[in-house]
Amino acid sequence: MMDSEERKRNICESYSKDFWEDWPAVLDDLIAKLNDRSYVVPSKLVNGIFRAVLVIDYIRNSFPLGISILDMGCGVGYNSCFLAMEGYQVKGFDGSKTAIGRAKALAIKNEIDPDIFILSDHSYLEQIPDNSLDVAIAMGFIYYLDEADRDYCYRHVHRVLKDQGKFLLTCSNKLFSAFALNDSSLAFWAEMIDDFSSVSKILNTENTFDSLSEKVKVPARAYENRSISRKYAIHDDNPLIYQQVVEPYGYEVEDILYPDCHLLPPALESEINLDALMALKAKTCIQKARNWRGVFMDYEFLVFLSKSTGNSK
Repeated sequence: MMDSEERKRNICESYSKDFWEDWPAVLDDLIAKLNDRSYVVPSKLVNGIFRAVLVIDYIRNSFPLGISILDMGCGVGYNSCFLAMEGYQVKGFDGSKTAIGRAKALAIKNEIDPDIFILSDHSYLEQIPDNSLDVAIAMGFIYYLDEADRDYCYRHVHRVLKDQGKFLLTCSNKLFSAFALNDSSLAFWAEMIDDFSSVSKILNTENTFDSLSEKVKVPARAYENRSISRKYAIHDDNPLIYQQVVEPYGYEVEDILYPDCHLLPPALESEINLDALMALKAKTCIQKARNWRGVFMDYEFLVFLSKSTGNSK
């Protein structure tokens, strides 16, 4: 079995090789979307930009300029650079050399100190003093960590945040499998059924999944060639009970949003015109980020956590 250090190293190397080297420039599209919510974002950038817009909206509405922000798993640095350009005090770390190299280049291009970007994994948190940060951001980051490293991040982010500081992060949505209508949907329903009762013992098949597969025909889940989740299992969370996950660490869920809902199950989306789909998403997704249907229709959910003053792990 792969240990924690090997997993972290392999995922960082995969991102360097499969994503960041030729990932498109993002900052201009982010600015365009912030200025015009109907702006049509290129398809591969949609998720990152939609969630960034909602995070930036939140920070702008909740904090004055000059506050301290940490961007965890900052990637190529477009969120950090934009926030620095706005006047916030930002640091960003990522374990990918390629990503940090591009982030530093983006900073220099925009007359930002490139040293705001640090090549590191989440152990960088140990260098941050207690009660010193206003906001920690972790977009598309924490669900790649194993249980021990997620525990580490929840604990250390709580430590470094000021009282009533905010932890803004995305989680992989367990409930999206119900909407996906593929073989992951059958696995989802089999797990839910088995967790509720021992009914599988009275089935005519070996297990609940086999019984469902006999009766319900669905396509196999399709992965993009460069998908990291194709290679490494990611951790899913249930947004309906996420408060129970973070409460022991001393957080309160302030809000949950769904930035990038699928408009159809993936197999159907792949059959319609991509430009038409992106145009409709531009008019729909951010605008309905609080719609209850996002509980099922978005494969991620965006959480705004507030550091509470109670006991924590």
